[in-house]
Amino acid sequence: MKARALASAMMLSSALVTGVACATQVVGAPAPGNASPPASLPSPEAMRDQSNSLTIGVIDSVDVASGRIVIQGVALRFDPSAVQVFSRSGAALSASALSKRQNVGFLIDSRDPKHATVRVIYLR
Repeated sequence: MKARALASAMMLSSALVTGVACATQVVGAPAPGNASPPASLPSPEAMRDQSNSLTIGVIDSVDVASGRIVIQGVALRFDPSAVQVFSRSGAALSASALSKRQNVGFLIDSRDPKHATVRVIYLR
């Protein structure tokens, strides 16, 4: 009987030792002394990415003759003779390989922000 009581006491004490500690903070109370100050965010101008970054989406519609493509509901322009289209394996394709419901990644030429033009399209 003593062995069983001792085993129960050991299990209880080990459960208490290995238990998860939870911390709470009272609303309106001062922050603890070791809390780090909130990070300050840079201005939107500093956060703007000026590099070419790959955007992904699904083609809703494409008209190669007019150089118009709609990806995720956003209408974009491209030059059918100058756009670079690549397959999954990296093989160069013509713009006529583009079709509705294809998953694509694309790069937009941001030199003229008023007339954004798709320069590169990757089939995914």
